[in-house]
Amino acid sequence: MSDPNPSFAPHDSGSGEDAAEARSPRKRRERRRKRVTPALVEFWATRHLERYASSSQNLRQVLARKIERVEFRQQERFPEASAWIETAVERMHERGYLDDRRYAEALCQRLRARGSSRRRLAHELHKKGVPQDIASQVLADDAPNAELEAAIRYARRRRIGPYRRDPQTQGTHRERDLAALGRAGFGYETARRIVDAADPAALENAASA
Repeated sequence: MSDPNPSFAPHDSGSGEDAAEARSPRKRRERRRKRVTPALVEFWATRHLERYASSSQNLRQVLARKIERVEFRQQERFPEASAWIETAVERMHERGYLDDRRYAEALCQRLRARGSSRRRLAHELHKKGVPQDIASQVLADDAPNAELEAAIRYARRRRIGPYRRDPQTQGTHRERDLAALGRAGFGYETARRIVDAADPAALENAASA
């Protein structure tokens, strides 16, 4: 006769002690232990670059943090990890997924569109790990009027200088607006040209000429 309550059927493991061990959090953690390998590091690199643009150095830092988290969680060390990271970065270069100059140019273009100054560009390139020689080349290739155009975008977005809602208050806020442009990284002459402009259209035409 079959058991009317199958939930009470005996367990194949043969003992309650074995079943308790299988339910142990420690045992579950051990089953989930992750083996960091060169293939896994390369997989992480590919996945990251599929989602985000990156410089070589920034990718190294991302991969190092991933490995450090695994090491901390599992209380385990992977001494070959640095070599695996370098190999993964080289592979990403070979496949065309990673290009520091292309990344630097795209970053500068994006920041310029938001009204960022040359000083801010240099800071961001350094922070993102772009090599100094590449950063210098990209900044040197900037258009002659790029700084003024970026300052105009910044002033328009912040509604300062000739872009104030009430043009009658432009003179009253001149020093404050100069300070705001200075904190954003723009030089005094560029900032002065913005805050002393009476006609935004004429200022923009001069910048794009």
